[in-house]
Amino acid sequence: MAVAQAPVLSVINVKVPGTLSLNYSWNYDIKVTGNIDARDLSGLRNRPAHGFLDLSEVTINEYNGTWGTSSSPTYPANELPEYSFYNPNILYNPNPYQYVSPTAAVILPNNLTSIGNYAFYRCPNLTEIIIPNTVTTIGKYAFSESNGLTSITIGNSVTYMDTKALYWCKNLKTITCLSITPPQLGDESIGWLDALEAIYVPAASVAAYKASKWGTLFFRKIYEYVPNGLTGIYSDVKAYATRSEIRVEGTSAGETVTLYSITGKQLKTIVSTGEKLNIPVDKQGIYLVKTEGKTYKVVI
Repeated sequence: MAVAQAPVLSVINVKVPGTLSLNYSWNYDIKVTGNIDARDLSGLRNRPAHGFLDLSEVTINEYNGTWGTSSSPTYPANELPEYSFYNPNILYNPNPYQYVSPTAAVILPNNLTSIGNYAFYRCPNLTEIIIPNTVTTIGKYAFSESNGLTSITIGNSVTYMDTKALYWCKNLKTITCLSITPPQLGDESIGWLDALEAIYVPAASVAAYKASKWGTLFFRKIYEYVPNGLTGIYSDVKAYATRSEIRVEGTSAGETVTLYSITGKQLKTIVSTGEKLNIPVDKQGIYLVKTEGKTYKVVI
């Protein structure tokens, strides 16, 4: 069993919104804490690519002015502003110092209530996003054309998601929607989700989702969500939580099983003997278990 070394994590505390200071030579993981606003997010957007960005412990404050992430003069509190990580140059003039999105993941603020229009538009390096349970609305084109995105988890409080929020996420494979009541979708088609394999929803809500616009668009791709882990649709492998460890069943002898944190850090690599695998973890959280055929999300 090999344990990978964790990348360098730089922690930056912002006491006064609008005063975030970045060293543009930094090119590694960043955690921001304290109080920020749209000016600080504009600064984060304009720095070189990095492994991941942890905003879980920040509060986004209201800002009124012309130095935010868009042409809007008003930015509400607790909203990820429109165009937060929008990359206008990715299709035309790629430049590592101009609007480069985080490489692997963004951990959103724990008290976030909404995600603005175009917030992650054209973020090619974003692979997975988890939307906190505090979020109620997701704006238009919020993740559109983020072609690295393969998985999105939508918290249990979302009541409205613009239909175009995931437009042309051509490599998106799974949507996990934790809301008991299907979030309302706009009038348009989501569009261009050719790689989508499954939409996981609470067991008691499968019928409701299939009877809603979710079912109109993706009736045969709506499946029951397994709270302690997701099992592949076409695989006999199971990955699930048991107190302080993750159990993996059904792998073949010689098959490589890799454990990642939700931010994409590789934690452990194990070669299966064909028997049941028990992988200890140090703390509760969300983990990714990758086998040679599938990736599984496990909550412990």
